[in-house]
Amino acid sequence: MKYLVLALLLLPLSAKADNVEIACLALNIYHEARSEPLEGQRAVAAVTLNRVQHSRFPNTVCEVVKQARYKNGRLVKHQCQFSWWCDGKSDKPKEKETFYRIWRLAEQMYETYRDNTGGALFYHADYVNPWWAQHKSKTTKIGRHVFYRYKAP
Repeated sequence: MKYLVLALLLLPLSAKADNVEIACLALNIYHEARSEPLEGQRAVAAVTLNRVQHSRFPNTVCEVVKQARYKNGRLVKHQCQFSWWCDGKSDKPKEKETFYRIWRLAEQMYETYRDNTGGALFYHADYVNPWWAQHKSKTTKIGRHVFYRYKAP
């Protein structure tokens, strides 16, 4: 299964673009929320998809997931929108059954999007206190994640 995901990520974007997008969404849910309840996993997917629809973010799932800071063409470690993307660890899913279940969830969310976050574009784990949270409006807390959107002007 993990090799299927890697193969999908290497396909040209014109080839099965939806499967590539679903693969990126599934990897993001897996790495960000695999230990969360189903609603927490849906919420991480919703934030990813909310970003795709928002003008301040890239317009594909893969571009949103891989959004990061680059220096001299190289990814800067720990300077990504989603920490797993540039933490220096392997991105290959190790829990095959969990990943398969999350893949199905990613397919469902991609096809029939449902936002359970109140329009959130950001989140963090409840055991950290990031500097940026004070500049956002909290929308909800689901599982171990706290969700935010931009403050209204």
